[in-house]
Amino acid sequence: DGGYRLSRPAAEISLLEIIEAIEGPINAAIEVNPQAAGRYHARLAAVFARMVAGVRRELGSVSLADLLGGKASE
Repeated sequence: DGGYRLSRPAAEISLLEIIEAIEGPINAAIEVNPQAAGRYHARLAAVFARMVAGVRRELGSVSLADLLGGKASE
Protein backbone atom coordinates (compact mmCIF):
# COMPACT_ATOMS: atom_id res chain seq x y z
CA ASP A 1 0.00 0.00 0.00
CA GLY A 2 3.02 2.32 -0.13
CA GLY A 3 4.22 4.58 2.64
CA TYR A 4 7.37 4.58 4.72
CA ARG A 5 8.77 2.39 7.47
CA LEU A 6 10.98 3.91 10.14
CA SER A 7 14.34 2.30 10.82
CA ARG A 8 14.29 3.57 14.43
CA PRO A 9 11.52 4.21 16.94
CA ALA A 10 9.75 7.55 16.46
CA ALA A 11 10.90 8.62 19.94
CA GLU A 12 14.52 8.39 18.74
CA ILE A 13 14.09 10.56 15.63
CA SER A 14 14.33 14.30 16.20
CA LEU A 15 12.64 17.04 14.26
CA LEU A 16 16.13 18.39 13.54
CA GLU A 17 17.08 15.11 11.84
CA ILE A 18 13.93 15.16 9.73
CA ILE A 19 14.38 18.77 8.60
CA GLU A 20 18.08 18.31 7.84
CA ALA A 21 17.37 15.11 5.88
CA ILE A 22 15.01 17.07 3.64
CA GLU A 23 16.49 20.58 3.56
CA GLY A 24 20.16 20.03 4.41
CA PRO A 25 22.13 21.19 7.45
CA ILE A 26 20.93 24.06 9.58
CA ASN A 27 24.13 25.83 10.47
CA ALA A 28 25.54 29.10 11.72
CA ALA A 29 26.84 30.10 8.30
CA ILE A 30 24.55 33.12 8.09
CA GLU A 31 26.45 35.69 6.11
CA VAL A 32 26.72 39.14 7.58
CA ASN A 33 27.96 41.76 5.14
CA PRO A 34 30.97 43.38 6.85
CA GLN A 35 30.46 46.67 4.99
CA ALA A 36 26.81 46.92 6.00
CA ALA A 37 27.44 45.83 9.61
CA GLY A 38 30.55 47.99 9.98
CA ARG A 39 32.27 47.74 13.32
CA TYR A 40 29.42 45.61 14.68
CA HIS A 41 30.09 42.77 12.23
CA ALA A 42 31.66 40.34 14.73
CA ARG A 43 28.98 40.95 17.36
CA LEU A 44 26.16 40.56 14.85
CA ALA A 45 27.70 37.35 13.50
CA ALA A 46 27.91 36.02 17.08
CA VAL A 47 24.23 36.82 17.67
CA PHE A 48 23.27 34.89 14.53
CA ALA A 49 25.45 31.95 15.60
CA ARG A 50 23.70 31.82 19.01
CA MET A 51 20.32 32.07 17.30
CA VAL A 52 21.05 29.13 15.01
CA ALA A 53 22.44 27.11 17.94
CA GLY A 54 19.19 27.73 19.82
CA VAL A 55 17.08 26.67 16.84
CA ARG A 56 19.14 23.48 16.47
CA ARG A 57 18.82 22.75 20.20
CA GLU A 58 15.03 23.22 20.15
CA LEU A 59 14.49 21.16 17.00
CA GLY A 60 16.76 18.45 18.39
CA SER A 61 14.70 18.24 21.58
CA VAL A 62 11.43 17.39 19.77
CA SER A 63 10.96 13.83 18.58
CA LEU A 64 8.70 12.47 15.89
CA ALA A 65 6.77 10.74 18.69
CA ASP A 66 6.25 14.15 20.31
CA LEU A 67 4.75 15.44 17.09
CA LEU A 68 2.47 12.42 16.91
CA GLY A 69 1.04 13.28 20.31
CA GLY A 70 3.35 11.16 22.42
CA LYS A 71 2.68 7.95 20.50
CA ALA A 72 5.85 5.97 19.91
CA SER A 73 4.56 4.93 16.50
CA GLU A 74 7.07 3.03 14.41
